[in-house]
Amino acid sequence: MTLVSDKGRPTPMDWIYKCRTYRMKIRYNTTAEGVLEWEGNKVLYQRVRFNMEQLRGMMHGLVEETRRDLMELMMLEMNAEGEVEGSPPIDWERLSDIPSEERIGWSFLKDVQNKFAVDGKWWLLKRVSQEPRLQGEWIKEEIEGQDHPFQPEAVQEYQQKVEQFQEKLLLIMHMVGGQPARATELLGMRYANTKQGGLRNIFIDRGMVVFVTAYHKNYRQTGKVKIIHRYLPKEVGELLLRYLWLILPFWQAIQSVVEEADQLSPFIWADAVAKKKEENETRGSIDRTEDGGDGTDRTEGSRDGTEGSVDGTDRTDGLGEPRFKTMHQSKQ
Repeated sequence: MTLVSDKGRPTPMDWIYKCRTYRMKIRYNTTAEGVLEWEGNKVLYQRVRFNMEQLRGMMHGLVEETRRDLMELMMLEMNAEGEVEGSPPIDWERLSDIPSEERIGWSFLKDVQNKFAVDGKWWLLKRVSQEPRLQGEWIKEEIEGQDHPFQPEAVQEYQQKVEQFQEKLLLIMHMVGGQPARATELLGMRYANTKQGGLRNIFIDRGMVVFVTAYHKNYRQTGKVKIIHRYLPKEVGELLLRYLWLILPFWQAIQSVVEEADQLSPFIWADAVAKKKEENETRGSIDRTEDGGDGTDRTEGSRDGTEGSVDGTDRTDGLGEPRFKTMHQSKQ
């Protein structure tokens, strides 16, 4: 028996080590049940049989379906030939990034060298306020019981479309971004720098969108974090870029006005892109009380590598982000 105590007496840890060694001995001497089988170009996995052509066809179809969802989020219509008109172009050759920039809230979208065709913060907001078709869908004056002009049905429907788009985009990035990342690496990606999380996960490199994750397995043995770069095909990178450039700012603005929120989440897959600061402070106070009143911040944001909010960092003034409620009032 392995003894971990310097006093030479068995401890619970000794029992744990003994059980682990026994389990490993069984594992290496027992044939595991087969769950995956290759037959040339065909794969059999848990009674599901498919070939590589079918898998590639599925991913191509999913990318096209996600692209149509993106056009709906951009509120653009297709012509008789199935082409989309009015979509802002992307000059991939001129896109640049500064990977070493550590300012809180910074991302390649704020790089002054990137000359985007339109201002992503205002593009959809202006269209909703100026185009008659979108005005009829989104705006209704003097709605009883609310202090904003947006129709609740339109907001709810748009939220469902955003969540549906995020689910498909997550699956696509998981499948086509090289070796699939672990769930904790993929779900915790941030598009902007945060105070405690450090550098973001989304970068631009030579006209391609790349997401960078840190692999923490065997960290205790090596003391080093493995940094992995995953480059996305241009069709997939365009989906992510247009979402961060055009869709997310608009949805953050809507949520900031509707929910009266003043904090924005830096996470791509956040449950809520904007939340009230009071809710986060209350949550932190409750956690500190349950923790014995030692003053340690136990909010979910701190556990996720950021601080000051449940799902991200304080992005109100410290990150240079404007208050969208004030923006809404100024537009009126």
